[in-house]
Amino acid sequence: MARNDSHAPSSWVTRTELLLELVRVDTAYGDLYRHRARQIAAAEFSDSDFKALKNAEQAVEELPGDIRRAMDDSKWDQVRKLTDDLGAKQRFLGERGSLRKIGERLYEDEAIHVDPFSPGFYWYHRREERQLPGLRDDALSKLHNAARIDPEWKALYEEREKSLKGVRFAEPSATGDAVKGRGQMEQRAREALASGNLEELQKLAGSLQQGGTGPGGPAEVTDDVEPAPLGFEFPAATLETARALGLEPEHFDNMRAKFRDLFRHLWHPVFFEAEGNMAGARVNAMLPKDTPDAQRDRIVMFVTRPVLSSGGARFVPPLVEEDVLIETFDEGPAGADIGKNGLAEALGLKRRWGLDRLTIERAIQAKGAGVVKSLGLDPWKFRLVCVPADVYGAVCQRRGWGKQEIWTHLDGYLATRERKLLALAGGDVRYGGFQDLVGVGTEYDSDRLLTRFAIVDRRRIRAW
Repeated sequence: MARNDSHAPSSWVTRTELLLELVRVDTAYGDLYRHRARQIAAAEFSDSDFKALKNAEQAVEELPGDIRRAMDDSKWDQVRKLTDDLGAKQRFLGERGSLRKIGERLYEDEAIHVDPFSPGFYWYHRREERQLPGLRDDALSKLHNAARIDPEWKALYEEREKSLKGVRFAEPSATGDAVKGRGQMEQRAREALASGNLEELQKLAGSLQQGGTGPGGPAEVTDDVEPAPLGFEFPAATLETARALGLEPEHFDNMRAKFRDLFRHLWHPVFFEAEGNMAGARVNAMLPKDTPDAQRDRIVMFVTRPVLSSGGARFVPPLVEEDVLIETFDEGPAGADIGKNGLAEALGLKRRWGLDRLTIERAIQAKGAGVVKSLGLDPWKFRLVCVPADVYGAVCQRRGWGKQEIWTHLDGYLATRERKLLALAGGDVRYGGFQDLVGVGTEYDSDRLLTRFAIVDRRRIRAW
């Protein structure tokens, strides 16, 4: 086992544990924090060291049985050797066994983490909104300490610390008043029903249906701030290497004006818990009557349901000017040969059909940043992902995809009331083609499920 005398064990453990905590705090960069943690730990506790530790644990459980069988057969020379082996394994566990938990977090943790500061998602972590400022203070402290003890990445930690400081939360008093006011209105509605005052009940029901807490109701959830453009001119060398991997550039113009009227109806935790159907009805009423059912369902899902990016942040299509790299192989029927394009091989994937999302995320976590770097791009700014739903929909129309009875893995997840995550997929011609959008289990591996990747600006998958 390798040793690095320049750092005491406590030093590398402290730095590694801090980075692993950041994985859960700054989820959009979790893959990079984990990779950095593995770099720091490698000299003292590599992946092979962790496997050796687990093998030693198994051996300690199994060797006593082997020794007893050797004794029963009077094979005393074997008893002596096995006893020596058992003693060595026990001593090894005594020295290194305390690293078992950090090894699990470094090399086995496959949890999909949800950003605790993403708007409206405090409920997912069983928190209340009033707890977020304190949680942010703790996260800022972690980022500040990381910059202090890991100077090589100091500028990056400081960049994220600055971004987190800029996150705004709802005023506790305003939030409390809104909840209290709505509760009072609901109680008045029950009293109106009990007393037979139907006129009052009608008025209260109308106000509650609009999400109100009083005569004017609370302000609607809005999104007036336009995200920064995600346009980027990929260098010629990057495009040449990308094409060898099967990736082609795609450019998108700013489309926000077309959907601006829908922003004020974006999903809000109150709607998710109690008003989801009403919010969907309002959005439906705003759409043209000739809107195709699949498109209608897609818009309503984005507006009324808690959809996440792979970075763990609330996902709303940015609809700004944007440039991405995307795999452009032809879309054929289920099981069709994709051909060799290099990217799957670079990720260690042996097939494109029938992969579950956990397998895909594991490959991205392990090798995605390396692929991005091989293109001459900064992994801190760009990330390899399953093709995002909005990008897929636009490219489908350009390239004639979405005409097969198949689904394609799409970046991100749909959160359920039970705090489970369903992987996004879509594109089945039977359910609307490029407008089709569904959530499937993270271990779902149907032969009709295709994997297609894209490289996007990391800002589209983060909350802050």
